[in-house]
Amino acid sequence: MDLKAWNKEVFGSIVVRKELMFFELKAELENSTFAVLSEEIAQQTQRLRKMRGEELQGLKIEELLEAGPCSIVEEKAERIRRDQ
Repeated sequence: MDLKAWNKEVFGSIVVRKELMFFELKAELENSTFAVLSEEIAQQTQRLRKMRGEELQGLKIEELLEAGPCSIVEEKAERIRRDQ
């Protein structure tokens, strides 16, 4: 048996293995990218909720100013209603 035939018999087709490894690597990269983007979306969603006044208690003064006076007035009105 020559070396080429033995190699193919023992290790299989290099071209097929190379293609398979490429697709596995590509899938892993896509999964990694998806995880990073999912985390970023979650963070931005949380920030938007804060800006809309859904979670004003955790905001810093700079973020409150970015959210605008309407959010502050709404939060103040809600606190007054709760305290009554």
